[in-house]
Amino acid sequence: MAASEMSRSSVASAIPKHWWQSNLKRRRIVAFYLFLFPWLFGFIVFTAGPMLASAGLVFTHYDILSPPRWAGLANIERMFFDDPLFWKSLYVTAVYTLIVVPLNTTVGYCLALLLNRQVFALSVWRTAYYVPYIVPVVAASYLFYWL
Repeated sequence: MAASEMSRSSVASAIPKHWWQSNLKRRRIVAFYLFLFPWLFGFIVFTAGPMLASAGLVFTHYDILSPPRWAGLANIERMFFDDPLFWKSLYVTAVYTLIVVPLNTTVGYCLALLLNRQVFALSVWRTAYYVPYIVPVVAASYLFYWL
């Protein structure tokens, strides 16, 4: 008797108490995928698709006017051994990544700290910082108002 009661209670717990609970869960799942679809579509069409196409075109000779012809690893070999601009661009990218980005981040952080502290002539510092951003917007607004 106890085994039949236990199996009956486990079956009863698996069935929703009300019909609308399963319907609500199904609607939430459908809503989730409907809200996810635009991002997923944009990611596949505008990011993943071009990346995969570029990865495939690396192994071909392609000049836009004629169809791609298979080249194998010849393009990669030419890039590493025959193209001096590749190494220069790699150097410039490394310098930018390792020096310019951290320096800009540090300077921006220091400026934010300066503009948020109680220092001498704080309003002058804030004005000097924000004027180059505000003046073009005001000038363009005034110009369109005048037109």
